[in-house]
Amino acid sequence: TNEKTACELNSLLASLLDEDQIFRVDHYLGKNTIRALMRIHENAEDFSLLLSKESVASIRIGLFEEKGIDGRGATYDQVGAFRDVGQNHMLEMLAVLAAELPLGATGAEWQSARAEILKRLEPPAKTCENSRRGQYEGYESEKGVKPDSETETAFEVVTSFRSGKLKGVPLSLEAGKKMGVSTVFIEVLFKEMSGLPKKMMFTVQPEQEILIENRDGSVDAYDVPSSEDAYENVISGAVAGSEAGFVGAEEIKALWSYTDHVVGCWGKVPLEEYGSKKPFLIK
Repeated sequence: TNEKTACELNSLLASLLDEDQIFRVDHYLGKNTIRALMRIHENAEDFSLLLSKESVASIRIGLFEEKGIDGRGATYDQVGAFRDVGQNHMLEMLAVLAAELPLGATGAEWQSARAEILKRLEPPAKTCENSRRGQYEGYESEKGVKPDSETETAFEVVTSFRSGKLKGVPLSLEAGKKMGVSTVFIEVLFKEMSGLPKKMMFTVQPEQEILIENRDGSVDAYDVPSSEDAYENVISGAVAGSEAGFVGAEEIKALWSYTDHVVGCWGKVPLEEYGSKKPFLIK
């Protein structure tokens, strides 16, 4: 899949259904921590004001897995890590965090806001100059994987926004399989300014919580209201006709446009081998 085929599918769906009848699923939008982050945006104006280039030093999004490809060699080897989890889950988490939208935003406004944020990501030339990709030891021995495969199983994409309130703030998207730990998070580091915490962490899994680390070293922890499993939340949202938790047509185009740029320049990024004795990314 790429931007061209995604747009073709969008056109086909549009010829058969109205947009409000189409529910494009990314189950990470059903994760309770991400839903909580969306509610914060909708109800706390101070939070949106806090996320600006004046106060934020950097943003890091991580999606690390202990497991390998679990027998998916034939399909995974044609896709790679970025198209597997970067194109959808990680870019959606970034878009939710950075979205600029009014209080009490509608579902359609959420989709438009996320699409607009994704369109602001830096061009690929700057992205790939500072990015890394890796492949875990033994990957080529997995069933269905081609000998001498150049498919990445981990990546670190370093980028930024070229416009908007977070213009120029360093963004890091980091993911990988066989990383020795399973965790998904959004980390926001703040500049050393009076009144600002040191760090804010939105943990998606295994815990579901929001952590604020203060300058004095103390940590404030907030449990995320847990409703249902992510897929149950998605199904409930579809039944209710809630657009906010689903991906819009322009959003899909923006996701794949950026993904095509990144994957298109992977050939210029060395493929590093990693394993238990030679870790990749974990900090």
